[in-house]
Amino acid sequence: MKITVGQAQWLDLERQSLIDEIARLKSIKEENSSISNYNIAESIITLNKRKHDINIMLATSEVVKNPNTRRMEIGSKARVFLKTAADDMNLIEVELIEKKVGISPTNNCHTIDSPLGSALFHKEVGETARFRTAEGYRAQAKIIAIVCEREGLGKTTLKRRK
Repeated sequence: MKITVGQAQWLDLERQSLIDEIARLKSIKEENSSISNYNIAESIITLNKRKHDINIMLATSEVVKNPNTRRMEIGSKARVFLKTAADDMNLIEVELIEKKVGISPTNNCHTIDSPLGSALFHKEVGETARFRTAEGYRAQAKIIAIVCEREGLGKTTLKRRK
């Protein structure tokens, strides 16, 4: 599986919060009765399982840094004009991800299986992607720029060649 740098950071944060919560529950467990200890032990088991899942995900996933390409790939971030059937036009920021993992915020992230994500996947700067929204409406998105992080250069914006 491929995950972005942002997703890896969120998984690390989630793992740390799980470790903190497990430690808190263990300290409470020592002070309580046997009935509540059973509930606390069940919670600890659930949290440990999630922590284990995160560890496996981080160990086996390829962390994709923002690709330096003119095409939309997993990890690509782009500015897109989004036009819906109602002729509403919005400039949005989009990041393509393979799938949602953990508790990461997903306001700009679109999986490659989502309508917008699959329409944009492998498209180049300047191309228009047509798709149907989850509600069934026709929409189109034109890629006006892809934003890349370049080592030593910082953020670079790839725009359509004239």
